[in-house]
Amino acid sequence: MIIPSPFYNPDPELLSDDTPLVNAPYHSYSGGERPRSWLDYITLDFMYGRYLYGFIIVCSMIFMVVVSLTDVMSSADPSLQKVFVVFRHGTRASGFTYKNDPYPRDNAKYWPDGPGELTATGKIEAYELGERLRERYQRFAGDHYKAKEFRAYTTLIERTMMSAELVLASLFPPKTYQEWKPQMNWQPIPVYPEDIVNATSGCSCPRFALEFKNNVKNHVPADFGFESEVGKILKENSGEPDAVPISLFTRVWDTVYFQDRAHLPIPDWLKPIYPEKMAVLAVRYLKFYLAGSKTQELLVQDPFGRAITTFFTESPRKMEIHSLHDIHIMSLFMLLDIEYNSFPEPGSAIAIELHEKKDGQHFEVYFYRTPKDKIPVQMKMPCGLSCPLSVLLKRCQVFKVENYDELCNDAGGGISSHVTEFKLPI
Repeated sequence: MIIPSPFYNPDPELLSDDTPLVNAPYHSYSGGERPRSWLDYITLDFMYGRYLYGFIIVCSMIFMVVVSLTDVMSSADPSLQKVFVVFRHGTRASGFTYKNDPYPRDNAKYWPDGPGELTATGKIEAYELGERLRERYQRFAGDHYKAKEFRAYTTLIERTMMSAELVLASLFPPKTYQEWKPQMNWQPIPVYPEDIVNATSGCSCPRFALEFKNNVKNHVPADFGFESEVGKILKENSGEPDAVPISLFTRVWDTVYFQDRAHLPIPDWLKPIYPEKMAVLAVRYLKFYLAGSKTQELLVQDPFGRAITTFFTESPRKMEIHSLHDIHIMSLFMLLDIEYNSFPEPGSAIAIELHEKKDGQHFEVYFYRTPKDKIPVQMKMPCGLSCPLSVLLKRCQVFKVENYDELCNDAGGGISSHVTEFKLPI
């Protein structure tokens, strides 16, 4: 009986004990005397097979080591005590348009859920972000959602509310006693209205809208780079040659950015300036929007500073997540005194972690640039990678405003009566 081999399966008639080796269709053998019978071939196959199996085992072990190292590197250090997470919602439909827009925001063919709504890609991004957070904080947060230890917040906009729910679905899938329906790998977790970011809404904070409007008047388009190649191309091709440059840029940027993420072809006339050249101006303008004046900056950062201070010094909860917007990712970087010059992507997240070290409590900042990042980037601050908690609390005090609501609703006037301390940030 001839035993099949994965390496060699010759004609059985050629493998009798008295078959000369020269007649056997075996290509070569470098192990000394050539084998004389089919048993020798089986022995050779066993030897080669053993080496192959050994090679496979070694590769498998290497793969397991790499996976284990990735898990270790993506998991938070056991010294973690609390974590405060802010993330941007997932990819949405275009919220703006311009005259020559090939994919208008009201066209249901391209945006079936309507302008500004979370897309299928955005839903995946939010769900994947929850998976990343679970990979990092599972040992810390445990397998079960606990209301006393965790809370989620969101602005009252559909895309951020949906993103929060999707993050929670993968962050806390039901386990054991929290399973409530077969085949349903989901459990209801409350999401609370966000109350720390009202300043960036002109309706909630008229003073912010007034400050921004006045600051724009005090600048010419050239201050933002809108009269460069970018501005010229937009003016000549958008179909709106007489539009205000700042308004035109922000509308085209938002429009093409999300059309690109929807894998829609970008108009040829935009290709020389999108994404790189437009992204530089978008970041510059975003920072101006958040900190164009001392009052603007105070109105943006004071609520963040209060929320962070309360969470790390008073709150009994171990973890908070906040489903917000691009402006809040950038404003938090500015509050932390971290220089960041890229436009925050949908699904990106900042995690401020509090660790118990030998010399006291320290905070560290980690950033998921995209939800696909297995390992977050540890961000460097002026004080280093790991800094005493007191540094963070002092930084928050820099932007503290007395009678915040009064300032928000103040139609004019100075800021001296509202400011306890101010230091111009980066």
